[in-house]
Amino acid sequence: MTSASENLLNGFGFQLDLENGIPGVYILPNSFKTNLIGINQLPVTPETVWLRILSKGKTQE
Repeated sequence: MTSASENLLNGFGFQLDLENGIPGVYILPNSFKTNLIGINQLPVTPETVWLRILSKGKTQE
């Protein structure tokens, strides 16, 4: 998703993925097997460029 508000994350129970330590990567409990990537929260690195291209505005730039 291009942005992830605190209300959205808390409402569904997403937690920051502390195991990987990458800002913008959130997980649900193991039984759901679901992750969420807040593209606007990713670090600006060559490794995240393809995800940031999916965004818009300053995040995409």
